[in-house]
Amino acid sequence: MRLLWLLACALFVSCADDPQGTRLSGGSAVEGETVTARLLDAEGAPLAGMAVRATSPELPGWSVDAATDGSGALRIAVPQGARELVLNLDHPGLPGQKLVFRIALRPGLDTTIVAQRWGGLSGRVACAAGWTPISVSIEGLGIQAPVASGAFSIGHLPPGTWPLTLRADSLGTSGEFELGTVAMPAGGASVYREFQVRSDTYFGLSFDGVARWDSAAVCMFGSAPGSMSDSVLAGCASAASGGAAWSGSSLRLHLAGSATRSAGARLATVPAGSDGNLMVSSRDTFAFMARGTGRLEVVLGVRSRDGIRMARSGAFQLAATWNRHAWPASAWLGSESISAVAWIAFVTEEEAWMVLDRLELSGR
Repeated sequence: MRLLWLLACALFVSCADDPQGTRLSGGSAVEGETVTARLLDAEGAPLAGMAVRATSPELPGWSVDAATDGSGALRIAVPQGARELVLNLDHPGLPGQKLVFRIALRPGLDTTIVAQRWGGLSGRVACAAGWTPISVSIEGLGIQAPVASGAFSIGHLPPGTWPLTLRADSLGTSGEFELGTVAMPAGGASVYREFQVRSDTYFGLSFDGVARWDSAAVCMFGSAPGSMSDSVLAGCASAASGGAAWSGSSLRLHLAGSATRSAGARLATVPAGSDGNLMVSSRDTFAFMARGTGRLEVVLGVRSRDGIRMARSGAFQLAATWNRHAWPASAWLGSESISAVAWIAFVTEEEAWMVLDRLELSGR
């Protein structure tokens, strides 16, 4: 009998009852009247007396129960039309958890299946204020682990370096945050890590402490979004509170744009009477929470030797529910390393209603 040994990372195997994604090594089998497989543990000892149920995705109504003998060997008669066998068995080291091996049928091969346990990953994750961590996932492996009281645990991960993504919630709005990577060693060692969602916010507006809403935003009008001037007409800003606000108070904008006139509101990045400018890097991130109706564009007032130029980018569609909008600052600044931003504006060529909160610029 010719044996085919597969490394732990050669075949990803799904786990029926383990939502954290138990992963074990597997093998390939023969095509013909009988499939012969031998089950071994991670140390090479035979797994005797293991109850196994075999199914085939090509034959939905077919299944057969079998058991390994004293040498760990298993023999299953394969019906006509099967191209793959799925073996379900109890995990030898984790009672109550099932293992699922997907075995492609190929001529002339017996197989040895090694139930090798990989290392587990556990840890804690902390979010920025206002966000509640929900789950940690690993792209490419189909693994998602819930976060409870800041803690998470993934039963088994193959050796290698894997990127982790956190899904978090803030007042019913879902967001994703990259946690970085974790290196899983060979040999089944477990890893514990603590992660902090970095924001490094150096400029933010929550509008909770704004005393005069007509001074929080300056209304603008013009023939085009890139050429606008301040308006002396009635203000376009007011307070949103209670259920209409994100938290505390928010800024409500009514921008009466049209096909022939652009309307907008600009927010100063430096308080009136203060010196200096907001220095923004092209690697920074601009983000805010918003809801409403209409399509708007974000315009930055970038200070230069010749005055302030309007940099346009970041068009977005408002929705009735709160959504987080985010762009890299390079969308406005290009490859410029550092720029002085005098103000941030929201501009539209239609009539739009917008409730704004949690506007921030952050660096990494």
